[in-house]
Amino acid sequence: MKWLPLILYALKALSMLMSRLERKKLLDEGARDAIAHALRVQADELKRANAAREDQRVRNAAVPRDRSLPDDGFRRD
Repeated sequence: MKWLPLILYALKALSMLMSRLERKKLLDEGARDAIAHALRVQADELKRANAAREDQRVRNAAVPRDRSLPDDGFRRD
């Protein structure tokens, strides 16, 4: 009978440890989901920015050279 409190204490400690590990697992999954969402948002923004740059490049290429701005020595094309 003297072992019963010790066994109950060990079971309670094990239960608390399992509960803590479960909470940690849930928090880690939440953090992982938040990071994945942030990366998806950044990837979408990058796609939109690249599409806008390409669109502007195409529009700039469509302008005849004689109608473009004069060469001032700082052009990058």
